[in-house]
Amino acid sequence: MKKRYIFSCGDINGIGPEIVIKSLNRLSGKKGNQFIFICPGNVFKEISSLIRPSFKVKVVKKVDEIDGEDIILFDTGMFKLTSGKPTKSSGKAAFLSLEIAAELLMRNLADALITAPISKEALNEAGYRYPGHTELLAEWFQTRDFAMMFLSRKLKAALATIHKSLSHVPGLLSKQRLESVSDVILNSLKKDFRIN
Repeated sequence: MKKRYIFSCGDINGIGPEIVIKSLNRLSGKKGNQFIFICPGNVFKEISSLIRPSFKVKVVKKVDEIDGEDIILFDTGMFKLTSGKPTKSSGKAAFLSLEIAAELLMRNLADALITAPISKEALNEAGYRYPGHTELLAEWFQTRDFAMMFLSRKLKAALATIHKSLSHVPGLLSKQRLESVSDVILNSLKKDFRIN
């Protein structure tokens, strides 16, 4: 059975769409997996003129149009592209991409989400008050026990505090906080990475 991975577009005026297309170029041809890139169609077209996709893509606009093709572009519509500048439009595009991704995950129509970078400034301009992906997804999935993790072949690490200025960190650290993050890490190592 194919694993289905979602890529969110991140801030369309930033590096997100470029990173995703480059990633899909490397991942295309890996049989047994399906990749869904949730991004405005005009942004995909514009970035594709700079970073040539080495893959065929099927374009869909509705969840029920997703089928067995290896790479799918979920077209979220037209959004104004202003490269290098976070805007209200780029904040709305990033939020919509995450909303669709969350819907797919909640309906068990996808196995994992890979997020491209977002801009807190753009999200705020669009009226969304979240410091980052982690807090937004934790709220949507109704969990209080979460951590931002960084993964590589050699190291798996999680942060005890996120999206806070360094001057606030000492006041946020407590035995309870460190135990909570440690539990999240241990559970993830066992469940996600099969490390006992």
